[in-house]
Amino acid sequence: KVEAREGSVVVIAQEDATSDDIEIAGCKDCVIYVLAKMAVLRLVDLTSCRVFCGPVGGSLYLEGCRDSVVMAAAHQARIHHAHRVDFYLRTRSYPIIEKC
Repeated sequence: KVEAREGSVVVIAQEDATSDDIEIAGCKDCVIYVLAKMAVLRLVDLTSCRVFCGPVGGSLYLEGCRDSVVMAAAHQARIHHAHRVDFYLRTRSYPIIEKC
């Protein structure tokens, strides 16, 4: 889990991942690269961040993010409470978008 970072570049490599469920929360003004193999990627309460990640085997879950950019490939994308977030997605199903 990566949380409460500000103004930094974060790289999550395979050796840094403790499980295939990765959560990134409470970051501000960060550039985040997720290079690890993952089943689930959770992005929670990010502000002014750029997130770049490799393929997510299951769900990409995003909640409470604003003023950010997300580039990802996932089986499914679930987006909740996102404001001014640009998405560049490749998914196997239609994204689920709620309260954006």
